[in-house]
Amino acid sequence: MNFDYSFRRARQNNPVCQDAILDRLDAVISSKDIVKCPIVGKIYNLDATKKSTIELINNMNKEISEIIGNREIDEYDKRTRIKDCKGMYYEIIYRALKNENIDSKKFEMIKKAYGEDNDLTKDISSYFEDKRAQELMYINGVKKVDGIKEKSYQNYCNSINKNTDEKIEFIEGIQVKYNNYDGQNKNIQTVVTDQKDSRQETQEQDINNFVEKFIESYKQFETNAQYNKRIHSEENDMESVVSYIKQLSTNKINSGNYFRGLHPTILDKCGRIDFSQDNIDWMFRLLNASNNLTIGNYPYDKTFCMSSEIKEVLKLMQKSPKVQEMIRKTEIEKAQGKQSRASLREKTPFEKQTVLAKKAFNKLKQETHYSDNDIINVMIGSYHMNSGYDSKEELALARIACMQRGIKTKPKNYGEKYRLDIILPAQDQDRIEPQKIKQDTIVAGINISEINKKTKEIKDSVLNVGEKTDIQR
Repeated sequence: MNFDYSFRRARQNNPVCQDAILDRLDAVISSKDIVKCPIVGKIYNLDATKKSTIELINNMNKEISEIIGNREIDEYDKRTRIKDCKGMYYEIIYRALKNENIDSKKFEMIKKAYGEDNDLTKDISSYFEDKRAQELMYINGVKKVDGIKEKSYQNYCNSINKNTDEKIEFIEGIQVKYNNYDGQNKNIQTVVTDQKDSRQETQEQDINNFVEKFIESYKQFETNAQYNKRIHSEENDMESVVSYIKQLSTNKINSGNYFRGLHPTILDKCGRIDFSQDNIDWMFRLLNASNNLTIGNYPYDKTFCMSSEIKEVLKLMQKSPKVQEMIRKTEIEKAQGKQSRASLREKTPFEKQTVLAKKAFNKLKQETHYSDNDIINVMIGSYHMNSGYDSKEELALARIACMQRGIKTKPKNYGEKYRLDIILPAQDQDRIEPQKIKQDTIVAGINISEINKKTKEIKDSVLNVGEKTDIQR
């Protein structure tokens, strides 16, 4: 059987005949036929199984791309070939859609393969409508030339209309079915999402409330030894929070592995399980450090608390008998009007820095109307790092901003101006790296344009020496 000829003839003539021949192909097709007939190979795989709708769409897109990229044919030929290519594939895709079990998930994949901005069902329906008009026009022309009887003519037209209507109804039915399912699914998803968001919001608010009470209660009963230790480790604690959040943002951290020591333990021989005092102290210092880093629109405090690892620790800490007792005592003392130890102590050095930094930030926000990020970038840009800062508030803002980026600094007073010196770790002092060069140039008050200018001068002098040497030779 000449499948190639039969298929082309079927496409060009009676649509009922076309479908009948294609049905026959399904029954008798073999691997040999697929190899011999290129057109049949568009419908079937080499093992004589039918290609899926997505495979057909991908092949159609590939062929259209090849036609568009062909420089040997003009635009008119390209448009004609693209139209023929689409028509052929729409016929095959229609049959594939009829034979496949299309659910919403699969239809979504088909839409994605065809192109998010295109409508497959609409394009196939339009193709069948155009094809109907061409076939009816053709039959009408044959009737006039060959004198076909009216009854035969009407039967043929009815056959074309019925066949086309069935195809369009099927195609549009897929779209309607998907839209109905999709609408219902979206409504269900919206309800589920809203419920999930509501639960998450409630949970986060519960943790935020606990953190506020925990920090307040800890400061209420903080001993001198705990306070001194907090001052001593304050900068390191802030660096730990910055490092943790940075690794979280780049997905370079495994949840539950960073602060491995923060978990309840067996405290005594009786098997009592709770957080040790050291762990409670540590958690407080980390939460306080995240507060010290929170300036501008990036909430280090909330980001730290809502990370999966810290959130789980805080949930456990909420149930800690030791912490609960501390909060309970604080509420009693507040009700009695007793003054907390926190109000009798000075703020720690970095707590003071944060207060000053927020003042500078708010002032610049009002005066410049810059975005939060722009304010931070300006304050640690080369101009200020080279020329210095006019006030302690600006200096504090720059220092906290540097810490947010993992850069250690040391403030210095140079008379009318305040400056920040960048401090590198001891092991990096002699290491030559791009970041170190950049930091060293800032410390030295050198900008990049000066370096580039000097580099050019050196190159020019070397080239001049080379030219002189060549002349002397």
